[in-house]
Amino acid sequence: MGTSNRVLLLSIVLGAAGLGGSLALANRSTGIDFFAFRAVARSVSERPSLSVYSPEGRSVMGAEAAAEAFSVHAPLRLSVAAEAVLSANGGALHVVASPALFALARLMSSGSYEHAYRAHAAVTILALVLSVGILASRLELKGPESLLLVAFFAGAFEPFQADLRVGNVSTLVLAGLCLSLAVGGRPGLPPGRRLVAGALLGFSVAVKPLAAGPACLILLLWRPSRSDRLPWPWIGALAGVLAAVGFSLTLFPTPAVWRDWFGVLPAISDGGFPFSSGNFALSRLLEDATGLRLHRLLTVIVALPAILLVVSIGRARAGAESEVWSLGAGAAVMLLGSGLAWLHYFVLSVPLLMLAVHRCRPGDRFLALLVLGAALSGLPSLAEVLPGGHLTQAWLLNSSALALAVATFPRGSTRPPEADTSYPST
Repeated sequence: MGTSNRVLLLSIVLGAAGLGGSLALANRSTGIDFFAFRAVARSVSERPSLSVYSPEGRSVMGAEAAAEAFSVHAPLRLSVAAEAVLSANGGALHVVASPALFALARLMSSGSYEHAYRAHAAVTILALVLSVGILASRLELKGPESLLLVAFFAGAFEPFQADLRVGNVSTLVLAGLCLSLAVGGRPGLPPGRRLVAGALLGFSVAVKPLAAGPACLILLLWRPSRSDRLPWPWIGALAGVLAAVGFSLTLFPTPAVWRDWFGVLPAISDGGFPFSSGNFALSRLLEDATGLRLHRLLTVIVALPAILLVVSIGRARAGAESEVWSLGAGAAVMLLGSGLAWLHYFVLSVPLLMLAVHRCRPGDRFLALLVLGAALSGLPSLAEVLPGGHLTQAWLLNSSALALAVATFPRGSTRPPEADTSYPST
């Protein structure tokens, strides 16, 4: 067996081991966020007029969730998740997710909790594999490199493992953003593809506002050329948002629920959740250290340079690297500038880390050390060995996101594959 075959075989074994570790982690986790999403979807299905964002509605949903979770025949995973969620909120089901996300949760709200939970975990793992596959294809990484990245992200990257443990949808949102790159929205591609690419961005934002930063930078990169009759990706993004609103009506009786959700958004974005509750946002860390509320200033500080850099790229360099960078830099803007960043939000740093791996060349010690440091900052056991524990890890994750965004900015000329109208291999 040749050296290349041995490397490929080892990569396959490690990739399978990483995915197996993810399945084992999901099996021993409770999925507290998934429990909440499913509980809301089930309550609204039975009570369409329920106001899910009001104190009264949260109390009703909490009581209904408790009745199911603490019944005689309830599975242990459901009971443990309900105890963790409801006891932290005085018996109420405190939810801040978007109506579109709850409508998605309804797809898995029927049947047993165990079946629904395992299905969600499997979809989350597949979303990670899809995301890594698309990014690897766009960056032309080799097969062994892609498999090793799957092994690392699935088996040893704490943000992904956190997403899997709580049963959230950050990895699914990452997959939606990556799919938009696979479809393609840059000038020169067929308008239909550009519409679909934009729609994927818009739908992702409506499901989880975390996607707003990446979507905005990608759409700015895909700004219309002089030969475009219409801004197809931008029209597609608007259509994607409207599609998400329409999709939410499969669960809620009226679009007025979106108005209610917009009413609770300031409480989310203003950093009301302390670090002790798991908020890793840089603004939260700085507020705890200085007493100053800086998240709005931080948003401007990190967003303005990112916007100017995307504008400076120009269409001559708007190729695969620029698209992946825009996705990752937009995620960094959200992570560094928002008042709320749960640990699983940092799964959106995967594009920048993969771009750094792609850009790393023999002798490039700075980028190699940066990749190593960013990878180490995401290890699950890091908080157990570092002074300061999770607080130190939070600083490292934020620092890594910023450093990766700066170090991987596209340099030189990258020929855009405008003549290629085929879907990239994933």
